[in-house]
Amino acid sequence: MNLRRNTSIPRDLLVLLQPFSSIGIVLCFVVSLIPPLSPGAWFAALSVAATLSLCGTLLLFAAKLPQYRAGIFWRFGSRRLPLFQQKLYRAAYCLIIPGCAALLLLLLLGLRVR
Repeated sequence: MNLRRNTSIPRDLLVLLQPFSSIGIVLCFVVSLIPPLSPGAWFAALSVAATLSLCGTLLLFAAKLPQYRAGIFWRFGSRRLPLFQQKLYRAAYCLIIPGCAALLLLLLLGLRVR
């Protein structure tokens, strides 16, 4: 009786995860080039990143509100939204993605400071 589990990552999943590892390598390189920040700069950068992410999340909620009112909670994408909500949806992700990227960059910088 063979109880050994297959713990290897499937090739199709590995192909999907490869861009994220490349982005991680580039982010580590960028972080190593940034000089240490003063406490005021940390607070300002954190405030901007958090504000971008929060505003994007609020826009995303406003864009998906017609679906929430209809009882549809787990539909992804903007294809079935009205035109105005599609624009809000895109604007939301234009704020969320840079905000999260900035928060990730600040996290990596914070790990380097110690």
